[in-house]
Amino acid sequence: MRSSILVKIAAGILLLMAAGGYLGYRSTAEADNGIPEAPPTVRVAVGNVELSVSAPGRLSDQETWLGMGANGPLAEILVSPGSHVKEGDLLAVLGNGEELAAAVAAADVELAAARRVLQDLKQNAPLTTAEALLNLANAREELRKAEYRNMVQQEGHRAAGEVIAAAEANLILAENAVSRAERVYNRYSGKPADNPARAQARAVLAAARQQRDSILRNLNWYRGHPTELQQLLLDADVAVAEAAVAVAESAYARVEEGPDPLLLAEAAAQVLSAEAQLKKSQAELEGSELRAPYNGVVLDVRSSVGDIVSAGDGFIKFADLGTMEVAGTIIEEDLPLVEEGQRVQLYFDAYNEADVFGRVERVVPERVSEERPLYMVYISLDEIPEGMAPGMTVDAKIVIDSREDVLTLPRSLVRAGDSGQAMVEVWTGTAVEKRKVKVGLRGDTTVEILSGLSEGEDVVAK
Repeated sequence: MRSSILVKIAAGILLLMAAGGYLGYRSTAEADNGIPEAPPTVRVAVGNVELSVSAPGRLSDQETWLGMGANGPLAEILVSPGSHVKEGDLLAVLGNGEELAAAVAAADVELAAARRVLQDLKQNAPLTTAEALLNLANAREELRKAEYRNMVQQEGHRAAGEVIAAAEANLILAENAVSRAERVYNRYSGKPADNPARAQARAVLAAARQQRDSILRNLNWYRGHPTELQQLLLDADVAVAEAAVAVAESAYARVEEGPDPLLLAEAAAQVLSAEAQLKKSQAELEGSELRAPYNGVVLDVRSSVGDIVSAGDGFIKFADLGTMEVAGTIIEEDLPLVEEGQRVQLYFDAYNEADVFGRVERVVPERVSEERPLYMVYISLDEIPEGMAPGMTVDAKIVIDSREDVLTLPRSLVRAGDSGQAMVEVWTGTAVEKRKVKVGLRGDTTVEILSGLSEGEDVVAK
């Protein structure tokens, strides 16, 4: 590309020299006729005007360090620096693949078990609800019994009035029986101890006394109240029964309309945990093989076969040649002119004949050096020619603006102010006349003439 530009420039110089010789001859002839000598001129011509910014830099690529997806010893490394690989190509292999496969199988079993528990909870919900209802009924019955025992032990509640009256009557009768038995026994008290009649009378007396004492104890219990210790035990029985009812009610409430939410949530959590463990184990098994993530080239290998590597620790430096971009710099005064999306033409020292184009991808508004006011600009390539390599030097021409098929003059001849107006001198063939012109785009070497001149007119060169 540069060579063709140089050829065109050389041809232009030759044309200018030829035109100058002709004008010199014409001026001499005209001077002989009394016409002023023609000054050096530049002809107004139709052409293109382009304003650009230079951004020298280097070709950079997307580089990354690749590592295994699991821990273990390296069994194979299938690439070396400079290896060109395609997406999916195998780069390295760990030596513990069987262990990782076993871990996947174990995780699969754990997941199946967790899913069965969750399924059983859902399927057995009616039975669980019935059992909870039965437990609640039993707990309420035990509370009723405990409350009744407590109540009947209290003073005034141990027996009805009729029961107490009957006990009192029975006590009177028992006392009479004891008195009669004592009288009988007293008649035989002087007899020898082995006298049968005396023995019979004593046995009758003992039985009468036992019957009386039993009736008296019952009557005293009917009329009395529990001791402090007995009351504590009775209250404790009621409290325990009440707590059991509360627990049973809570358990029934949880399953009344389905499985216990707590158990269901726990079972579901176990399933999620088992699924996560299975995915982790599967990822580690897949990570026992390292494959190329995209087409590229290996730049460096930092490990050897037999080395123990950790998951995620990169040891193969890999470059994606398909995403190469130009990292260039622009000077501070050009920073306000450069925007994303602007067209760029690129010139590579190693491929000076290649026509490479791109666009401004991003501009970093931060000074990169304290020594010079430079700013980074990154340029994407429309197409990457074969053979390009990271680090190649490149000259980038960022096109800020352009006009095609417009009237043009060299920029050095037209010095326009902020208003875009300028004064030039035009050679009419017999005289020099001043002309006011309106300037449009001011390009790198030429300017756009909006008005004041016509194609073919000669402007005096200064």
